[in-house]
Amino acid sequence: MEDLAQALGAARPEGPAGRSGLLSICSFYATKPLAAGEGGMVLGDDGALLGRVRDARDYDERDDLAPRWNYKLTDLQAAVGLVQLSRYEGFIARRRAIAARYAEGLAGTPLGLPQEPAGGRHIFHRYVVRLPEDRARQPGAGAVEEAARALEAKGITARRPVHLPLHRLLGETGFPGAEEAWARHLSLPIYPSLTEEEIERIMDAVRSLCRGWGHP
Repeated sequence: MEDLAQALGAARPEGPAGRSGLLSICSFYATKPLAAGEGGMVLGDDGALLGRVRDARDYDERDDLAPRWNYKLTDLQAAVGLVQLSRYEGFIARRRAIAARYAEGLAGTPLGLPQEPAGGRHIFHRYVVRLPEDRARQPGAGAVEEAARALEAKGITARRPVHLPLHRLLGETGFPGAEEAWARHLSLPIYPSLTEEEIERIMDAVRSLCRGWGHP
């Protein structure tokens, strides 16, 4: 099964995201690129597997006790989702345009900026920047938390891409790559309804933050 919750519409050199698994799972939660509030969608080419999924989503008026659940969108959520789907390519185009503005406006900062995959298509569900290494090694509060608070003071909400890495939730140690990624990455606001004025304000705040670190 392929997790497609935040990648619907993205592509890799070998083809569209969602083609690697027998089934691909989309989420329609409010923070996802296609949002209907709650619920999701299962995609696939295997008719038998999809039939099992359809059978499992509703337990009412069945003649056996096979495991089933009440996993259905409401009619209202489905209607919202269909409208979102009809506009989805436009949403992706707007996200990509905002990402291009960020790439241009933040190019002179010490931040690591996301790159378009070679031969693929990024949908920029998130715009994740990497803080410079010297900031991550500063004593005291974490660099990401300090950066988020500085932006919050200017009315801009920025968050870690992941609240906690999996190994921390499991109480395990010994994953330095995951630790470094968690300590240095921050998601900047990106969504289709961002205005040009808001984009400029976000970039101004980020550039000001970098100058406060002693970077030009």
